[in-house]
Amino acid sequence: MGSIFTDILGRTVGLDRPFILGRASLRFGELLAEVDRICAALGGDGRLNGARVAVCFDQGPDYLASLLGIRKAGGVVVPLAPQWTPAEQQRVIVRSEARFALADMPAVGTVAPRAVASVGRDSLLLTLSPSEETAAEPGDAVIIFTSGTTGEPKGVVLTEAGLSANVRAVASYLGLQAEDASPIFTPPCYAYSISQNLVHAWVGASILPVATGLKLPAELLRQIGELGLTGVSANPTAFRLLCAQPGGAALPSVRYVMTGGQPLSLQLVTQMERLFPRARVCNMYGCTENGPRISYFWLDGRRGRDVTDHHAVGVPVEGTELRLVDGTGQPVPAGESGEILVTGTSLMSRYWKDPAGTNDRLRAGWLHTRDMGYVDSTGLLFLTGRANTLINVGNQKVSPEEVEQVLSGAPGVVEAAVYGVADPVTGEAVAALVVVEGAFDVAALQRHCRGLLSSHKVPSRIEAVAGLPKTLYGKIDRKALAARGKSGANPSV
Repeated sequence: MGSIFTDILGRTVGLDRPFILGRASLRFGELLAEVDRICAALGGDGRLNGARVAVCFDQGPDYLASLLGIRKAGGVVVPLAPQWTPAEQQRVIVRSEARFALADMPAVGTVAPRAVASVGRDSLLLTLSPSEETAAEPGDAVIIFTSGTTGEPKGVVLTEAGLSANVRAVASYLGLQAEDASPIFTPPCYAYSISQNLVHAWVGASILPVATGLKLPAELLRQIGELGLTGVSANPTAFRLLCAQPGGAALPSVRYVMTGGQPLSLQLVTQMERLFPRARVCNMYGCTENGPRISYFWLDGRRGRDVTDHHAVGVPVEGTELRLVDGTGQPVPAGESGEILVTGTSLMSRYWKDPAGTNDRLRAGWLHTRDMGYVDSTGLLFLTGRANTLINVGNQKVSPEEVEQVLSGAPGVVEAAVYGVADPVTGEAVAALVVVEGAFDVAALQRHCRGLLSSHKVPSRIEAVAGLPKTLYGKIDRKALAARGKSGANPSV
């Protein structure tokens, strides 16, 4: 099959249909006109030849027009988030060696552009001066910088063919049609955000961009009802907020709700079914490296729930294969937990400029996800945990090592260890242990963090201890910290 980008950019039917709903409404033909303006500002069709272009918009017309315009110009998209600190933005710009940036502000991060020009609606084109410019490989389309188990984010390189395969697979299992319409409030720097936008653009369905995320859940519910939206995709944290709104009326226009990224409780499913009485509920599993969807499961009564009422994440999407292995790499039998390996048409090509990381995670064409799970006797996949140490704050991934590095740079802090604790709203929150010299001031440490980290990465709890839990090799004992986060008990130090 061909490229979904070619399909979208070459669309000749339905151009008068409303594509972007809400305050910044736009018809599909108007969106393509914005795309052409951005492409022309970048030099014209295919002229970029794989140069990276950073994109810093929240959800809305400029965001999607930039994604499509960069690809039409032959560039590789590097999404940022307006909510990131300048230091976080600059880190990704430098790592990706971006030649240009598209934003709605006169600067991105702390870089000094060589030139700034107005483009499209309210967007600016910044011409940058990368210190070096590594050549992209044919087919490279997007580089998503995602937190790993080290302090430095990894650049996941997704190809045009891989994104196309995943978009088609998602549109297929959702049964998405041009008459559908969905809100999108996922952070714009995520592969899931790019997927949501592209899936709807490819089908010709409509979207309601929500730049405020879920800061106004009651307003979002009102818009779903007034606009007659037909699908809602969000993590369980978001659905808990939506279902908890007082006086929330049932929304019968919604035909599907899709969730993933966190454990899904039976209680929440019941609440979702009450709020969306005509909707089917889909539980899914994915990761950035698979562009991002891996598997899905339509909840159907008792089927797909284990004895602890955990819900299955189902079967692989079209073009993706799964394998579960033990610590020696051998397949595990049905019902036994193992590491989930993934391969197929959606898989990333590599980590950007990181051959060691690529070889560690991609072996013989299989991605080692470091997620754990099992397949039951009917062939359904269940997740049992994560093999890495990421903290999942409302589906925002936080690297403990990144936060530790920032804390360790604060005055008086000798050492720091960061871990996740249970949170009734976000699923997990960030907590920290610190060894300090002199006075211990929690508020001062949190202020220090806020200057360098996004708000969801700032520890909500910081405790001073005499020493950190360590392994025999002198490294921070992550297992002891994880146990502390789950039980609330102090690890031995």
